[in-house]
Amino acid sequence: MATTKLLMRDELILNDELPSDVVCIVRERNPYDDTFGPAKQCRFDELPEREFSDGYGGVEGDDVVGFTAHWVYVHAVYDGAEWFQAVPRDVETAMRMTRLPEVGGG
Repeated sequence: MATTKLLMRDELILNDELPSDVVCIVRERNPYDDTFGPAKQCRFDELPEREFSDGYGGVEGDDVVGFTAHWVYVHAVYDGAEWFQAVPRDVETAMRMTRLPEVGGG
């Protein structure tokens, strides 16, 4: 089981960033009818803590984008598996990468 907060935290750690560095935009998923609530700005500690399966199958996570000074954290999905993928905010960082990030899939 996962939460939006835990999945984003894992990606922050990979980029040596702190939860306090993040400003998020979130639309919480209603687990009963797969609709989303209105977009709202929040801090990392205000992210939803509803548990869901992040494995293959249906998409269950919340609609979230996180912003730091250097990265944009995007909720990524492939065949129902869910995680956060960091994408550089500036062109110079992207140009130095050996491979550009691929976000999600089908």
